Amino acid sequence: RKNIIVDTIYFEGCSSPDGNYLSNYNLARDRTASFRSYVSNAHRIGHLPGRDRDSWRVATWAEVADSMEADGRRNPALAHYIDWANQMRQVCEGIEVFDDQTKKVYGLPFYAQLKKEGYFDRFRTTAYTLVYTENKLREIDQIQKIYHDSKSIDDLHSYEVWQLYQAEPDT
Repeated sequence: RKNIIVDTIYFEGCSSPDGNYLSNYNLARDRTASFRSYVSNAHRIGHLPGRDRDSWRVATWAEVADSMEADGRRNPALAHYIDWANQMRQVCEGIEVFDDQTKKVYGLPFYAQLKKEGYFDRFRTTAYTLVYTENKLREIDQIQKIYHDSKSIDDLHSYEVWQLYQAEPDT
């Protein structure tokens, strides 16, 4: 038998770079909060530890280009994506401001096709990381021995203290 204790769970949200940076950032933040709320409500968990570690971000055009290149290398039918990825990198090169990069990407001849195909959807994601402790539950005879040897409940989990109490005969 095992006992799982959730130490923390934190959520990560991402939005595509397609659109205004601030709007996308807010979408990623809201997506993260909605996912946390959904998990909490679906599993009837009042408080999920780790909210302070939640994160959200906007995917970059460089990530889109890397994804397109990978798709082009994996699938010969999409080999043209490699050239498109290079064009995307070229128009964004040296431009620091995200929204200025976006304007340049909008001017690329293949941008409308990517949008129509829903290519940017893959960057609209949520994920979670669950950190937990797994304890093997001790049998009552082990619990009683620990208690007998130490004369203290300090080395026992609260569940084990309860098991010890339940095992005592009524007097």
